[in-house]
Amino acid sequence: MPMHAIQHLRNCDPRLGEWIDRIGVLQFPTPQAREPYVALLEIIAHQQLAGAAARAIWTRVIGLFEDGVPCPSGWCK
Repeated sequence: MPMHAIQHLRNCDPRLGEWIDRIGVLQFPTPQAREPYVALLEIIAHQQLAGAAARAIWTRVIGLFEDGVPCPSGWCK
């Protein structure tokens, strides 16, 4: 997080500033970049489903493609 953002948070909320001083700046993992087409398919598979059901369906969908990588028709190698 940029230092100006951290300073802004400290100035806006003194209690948050105390926690920042006590804990330090949190480092969040950077999400893995995904092909937009694959990300869209995964989002569609997860809509309106319980997490376990969505993961099971998504695993089956990926299993249909060579190397487990879905690609739009005509774009595959």
